[in-house]
Amino acid sequence: MYCPSLVSLPEWIGDLTSLQELKVVNCPKLISLPEGMRRLTSLCRLTIAKCPCLEERCEQGTGEDWPKIAHVPNFRKGGDGNLKEWIASQVRKCLEEAFSFMYGRFFRQSDICKAQTFTL
Repeated sequence: MYCPSLVSLPEWIGDLTSLQELKVVNCPKLISLPEGMRRLTSLCRLTIAKCPCLEERCEQGTGEDWPKIAHVPNFRKGGDGNLKEWIASQVRKCLEEAFSFMYGRFFRQSDICKAQTFTL
C-alpha cells in the first residue's frame, strides 16, 4: 500500500481474515492502526515503512499500537522494501507453491510462515 494522503485504515480491515501479507509504505499521514487489526489472524507478514508516526506507535512491546499487531509472526518496520526483501518474498511464494503441489495441502500457511527467514 502506497498512499501518501491516507490518514486512516478502515475498521473493516479486520474482516479480511484471510489476508496473509500487508505492506504499508510511504503513508506519512497514517497515525494509528484500527482495532480491527487484532482480527487479522491469518496475517503472517506485516511491513510498515516510511510512516514515522505509525512506526513509533508499533514499537515492539512499548508502542501504543503494538498490542494490535503482536500476533503477527513476521513484523518489520523501517526501510523501504529493497530488492533483497522482494527477492526473499518471491522465494517464499515459490516454496509455498512447491509445498502445496508436492504435499497436497498437508502444510498450513501458518506452518510455512513460521519457517526461517531467507537471507540473500
